[in-house]
Amino acid sequence: MKKLFKKKSHNKRLLFAIILSCILILLDKTSENFNNIKKKTENVILPIYFLSNIPIQIYHDIHCILQCYQTNQKKHHIYKHLSMQNNYTKLMSKYYKKENDQLYQLLKIPIQKNTTKIFAKILANITYTNKCQVILNKGKKENIILGQTVINIQGIVGQIISVNQHTSTVLLVHDSTHAIPVKTLRNNIHGILFGKGIRKNLELKHVIPNNIKLGDILISSGLGGRFPPGYPVGIVSEIQKNKKNSNIKIQAKSTIQLNTLNYVLII
Repeated sequence: MKKLFKKKSHNKRLLFAIILSCILILLDKTSENFNNIKKKTENVILPIYFLSNIPIQIYHDIHCILQCYQTNQKKHHIYKHLSMQNNYTKLMSKYYKKENDQLYQLLKIPIQKNTTKIFAKILANITYTNKCQVILNKGKKENIILGQTVINIQGIVGQIISVNQHTSTVLLVHDSTHAIPVKTLRNNIHGILFGKGIRKNLELKHVIPNNIKLGDILISSGLGGRFPPGYPVGIVSEIQKNKKNSNIKIQAKSTIQLNTLNYVLII
């Protein structure tokens, strides 16, 4: 009985709504007073509609701003990544260009006929106060032997003192145990140039000091057969005279710039 009663009540409500809708439609088409009431009602409801719509609009605007911010952040990261890649490419391009220039300069070094030459790259520096050595990436596998001379475009770098299967060690002209026979390019005055350590100039001994001038270029003389002749070794940079015993100390600056030494030629 309750279900039946509820069903009839529901039908009555539906019928009432339909009748009311029909009456309102007729009034809307025929009655001017109703239209005035509708306009006044709209004037009252419209501000409420706008006020109720403000939170939705604010939410929409904030959502758009956040989306734009996230999009801009993504673009910023992409542009930053591309910029870093571009900078890396430029740096590597400069690096390889510099290496190619150094190798090209080595190719231009005049070498005696029937002399083998092997390009090598410096893997490590072993430099202390008096000890000056470098390790190369060539060894017994490339037929490197003890005593071979190491040069670059600036002159004589040193001599091979140790050879392993894939690497070799070079004693630099700066080392305190190194000595090389030299002569002046200007007037062929012979002497021996000794290393004095990484932070000091080379020292020229066993030479007639009166015939030496500042700026004289010292080249390998070839005496003793340990080094090939004619390669630059140093430039006379200082001549010190001792007033007490009349001794003269002659110093020379090496032609090799160790801080830019990357590639060498083994002959």
